[in-house]
Parts: sequence; C-alpha cells; structure tokens
Amino acid sequence: PIAARNWEWRLLDLISHSPARTLNEHVPGIDTEAIATCLAVSSRHRRVFSASRDGTILAWSMPGDRALFNKDPDKQVGLSAPTVLYKDDVAVQAMSVSPDEKWLAWIDREGRVTIWDLKENELAQQIALTRYKAGHTLAFSPDSLQLAVGGGSNATFDRPADERSWLFTLKVDDAGEYSITNQRRWNDRLAITSLKFISNEILISTRGQFQASLGSVGDVERWRCTADRLDYSDLLWRGLSMRGLDFDPHSNRLAWCDDGGMAYIRKADASPGSPPKQFQASRRRALQVRFVPGRQELVVTASDGGVSRWSIPAEVTPSPSKVATAKDISPIDATETGPESEVTGATPANTPADSQSIGAVKPVADSNLVKKTSLASPPSAPSNEQPTIRHIRDYHGHENTVRDAVFLAPCVQQLDKYRPRDASHLASCQPFLITCGEDGRVIRWSNEGHAEIGSLNVNDRSLIDATWVSNKQIAVVTG
Repeated sequence: PIAARNWEWRLLDLISHSPARTLNEHVPGIDTEAIATCLAVSSRHRRVFSASRDGTILAWSMPGDRALFNKDPDKQVGLSAPTVLYKDDVAVQAMSVSPDEKWLAWIDREGRVTIWDLKENELAQQIALTRYKAGHTLAFSPDSLQLAVGGGSNATFDRPADERSWLFTLKVDDAGEYSITNQRRWNDRLAITSLKFISNEILISTRGQFQASLGSVGDVERWRCTADRLDYSDLLWRGLSMRGLDFDPHSNRLAWCDDGGMAYIRKADASPGSPPKQFQASRRRALQVRFVPGRQELVVTASDGGVSRWSIPAEVTPSPSKVATAKDISPIDATETGPESEVTGATPANTPADSQSIGAVKPVADSNLVKKTSLASPPSAPSNEQPTIRHIRDYHGHENTVRDAVFLAPCVQQLDKYRPRDASHLASCQPFLITCGEDGRVIRWSNEGHAEIGSLNVNDRSLIDATWVSNKQIAVVTG
C-alpha cells in the first residue's frame, strides 16, 4: 500500500528499476491506476496515444527530432503533459494509427470500433458490432483503405470466454467513412487475438484465449483479403495460445508470442511447413512483441512485468527469395466468403485437421539456431549456419502484466533525409521505448543501455532518501 511505503521501499524500488519516466503520473480528473491496455504513435502529427480499461484515451505531444533525440541530455526535451483525447466507460482493447496517419482507430470490449480524425482532431465515426462482443484487435492495410477487426466472446454459464470468434474487414469510401465489406464467425474456434497486414491483400492473424489456463491451443493463420473477399489461405503455426503479432517490412519477418513465454520469428514468404525461429523470452505468459525500428532487435513483454530486448540477426540467405503476393495464395471455395458467411462446427476448408499436417510443425529442440540449405547450391556445399538470438537487456519498472509497447523513432524512419552533419546532434537515432501495463503506468524508457544498479555505497551514515535526478545521476540524503 502507498501509505506504508517508507524510504526503504523507495530505495529498493530505485535500485531495481531501469532509468525511466512515468508519463501519466498526474492527469487531473483521471484514474491513473486504471489498467493501461494499448499504445499508438503518429509520427507525422507528433503525438503518442494510450488507452485504458476505464475507456480513457490520453494523448501526448512530441517535440521535434532535434529536441527529442539530442545527444546532450540537458538539451533533450521530452513529451508534453498528457491530455484527455476521449472518455468513455467501456474498456479499450486495441488501437492503431493508419499508415497514411489520417486516422486513429480503437476497438472496445463491446465490439465497437471508433475512428478518430487525426488532422481535424475530432471523432469521425463509430461502428457498433452489436452481435459481436469482446473485441480484441484491429489493423490497417498498408494503403489505409482497409481495416480488419477481430475478437472472441464473453464467458457464459456453460462456455468460457473466447471459445467463439469473429473477423471483419471494413473499407473506406471516397467520403472517408468505413463500412463492413466481409465478415466471418466461428462457433467452435478460439478468439482472434491479433491481426497484421503484411501487404494490401495479405492478412495474418493469431488465435487463442486471453484468460485461459496454460495449455490452450492457438494458431497463426494467413488470409487473402480484398475489397469483396476474405479467403482463408493456410496455417502457419500451431501451438499454445498465440498473440502479440508484429511485422517488419525491411527484413520481411513476422513475430509473435504465446502463453508459454516463447517468442517466434518467421520469414513472411516462407512456406507454410517451415518452422519459425523460437526462443524462451519469459518464464511467464508473453503478451506483446515489437520489432525495434532500424535494428535487428525484438522487444517482448510479459505477464510478470518483464520487458526484454533481444538481438535477432537476419538469416543467411544463399539465394534471393520471392516476396509473397496475393497471386501466390490460393483462395478457398467462394461459398465461405462474402458480406456475411458463417463457419460452424469445422475448421476452414484447407486447414490441417491435426497438428502433424503441413504448417503445424512441432517446436524445434534448439530454440536459438535454425539451419537452412539452398536448393540452388551445389550438392557438396555445406549448410549455412544461422546467427544466434541473443538477450540484450531487461527493463525493470512495471509491477505486473505489460500489455503493449511502441517506439518513438521518427529520425530512424527518415534517416536517409539527413546529411551526416545534419544528424550529428542526434543521439545515434536510438529509438525510445514506451510501454504500458496493468499497474496503470505508461513508461518512457531511457535508450542509453543501462539495465539496473546493483548497489549504492554511502559510507556508514544513515540513509534517509534517494531519487533519480537524471538518467545518469542519483541524489541521496544521509543523516
């Protein structure tokens, strides 16, 4: 309890945390202890957004690159004080900024989709999916013309939560309004837990249960998504309950995580039967994965408050590989798609029935190394040894489940626009990590690579108090 926290508690809290700043400590009229569920960033509009289980959307303004990423700590300028963008009474589950940065969209537990106009800074549209409760995820296509939303079901007297599922696609018209174009629902398949477009016509989804006990089965699936069709393509992976999907277009890699604390990385154009690289990122349930902009690194969040960062070098590719396009994916029977179709009592038409079928590969024994042989290589050529995934650092600060993570890295995205002397003031363009969790905190972490402090020596005097005064200095008061 806060009332019982004396200087000893604050000292232990100090020495076990990474340098960081809580962004939402003081927001007038807002419960800052409400569970923070998700984050989003708009680089063009210089804004950061967070959502909470009490229905509050907060917004921060970002300074320019010169101030935010300045090498001189004394010249660095952080985010502004938060303001309330929108207030409701329904828990927000996921949010996303469209790639063209016109829209901020979020979905709540009641299955309602809200579209916010970022340019005009006003509510643009609300779409109520009244029959589909427990909205979990949403994602924009790269051209921002399509929005995919998915979720599960609330618990009933005879059925646990998320044992039913649904998936919708919406398309924007010339007037700037999104309308439903395709919808699918399943009465016997687990919830859609995350979505990610890897092209304008290819959508990836994960399945699982958010509140299930360990052992719930989940899938990673690929879909062909156009304006008038939503076709199941193939199963990419099957294991424990899956979630936390992300895609890095520069390396053409997907990443996701599961209930067992495992993180998975896979080439987006790999064949369905190809196993992903995998590694144990946490001893507890993993919630989210994010590729670090401009780096071959991955951040994983977990249910024990842990946030870890990993080096994930790209695989050695002996010959060029073809990037997947919609033409490479075979659509299923047209009877299973359209404005309103239902699938009940069966898996999709070409989904493998058992876990030993193609695409449902068992986890490999060695989670760090994957060997790959090129068919174009001579018979005597040795297989290519793949680089090892390596742990970089942990971020200590959240007290329990970390729900989401984003990066502030506009200078990395625009690095080619800078001449060397123009970028000399920037702090190596290292992105700042922001996380949010069930302790209600939205935290911006230092990017200086400092993990933790082991001990503090203050001679033999009595220690009264201690606190951070900068990312590099600690002030202590002795008796």
